[in-house]
Amino acid sequence: MHRTGARVQNFAWRTPCLGLLLCICLSTGCGDETEEAPLPPRSLVDHFAWVTHQTDIYPHPVESRAVVPCLMDESIRFEALGGESTLAVDTDECNFAYITQPSLSVVRRGENIALRIWNWQLTAPTEATAKLAVEIGSHLMWSETINIPNNSSIHALNWTAPERIPEGTPIRFFVSNHGQNEYNFIEMSAGKTLQLD
Repeated sequence: MHRTGARVQNFAWRTPCLGLLLCICLSTGCGDETEEAPLPPRSLVDHFAWVTHQTDIYPHPVESRAVVPCLMDESIRFEALGGESTLAVDTDECNFAYITQPSLSVVRRGENIALRIWNWQLTAPTEATAKLAVEIGSHLMWSETINIPNNSSIHALNWTAPERIPEGTPIRFFVSNHGQNEYNFIEMSAGKTLQLD
């Protein structure tokens, strides 16, 4: 009887502990690594989904001149480049583009984003500059001022997400240009690292 009673008492003492452990597991995942499992490389953009960003306040400096916005499906359009799909911004009839779309996937903290943008040979009637930038949410991933005239070039970088960036976070591409030039947004992919020279 005494030994049976000891077992009952011991089980009664363990019951609250088991309940507490269950609560901790439910709240923390109890070591479940499903959330931390690596995600495959994936595109964050769909080049058919870009739209113009409707704002009169731009986060990047625009030189004091008449701003002629580039229009979707005219100056801003889908274009195949070297076998890859791209978004082309052609500034023959405009000098400014600020376009956006929601991210197609979550980006985890510490995950790499690969970005590639191409500019064709840049010309203008006089020496000038172009300004390009890419943002995701509140983060400025990349910006560059390019002297015009200039050679064609690829702008490629790896950017590490400083925090978790939810699916649907706005991605914005900014172009301010002089002259008749063209820029191609090629790639913005999460979970991929570019081999840079």
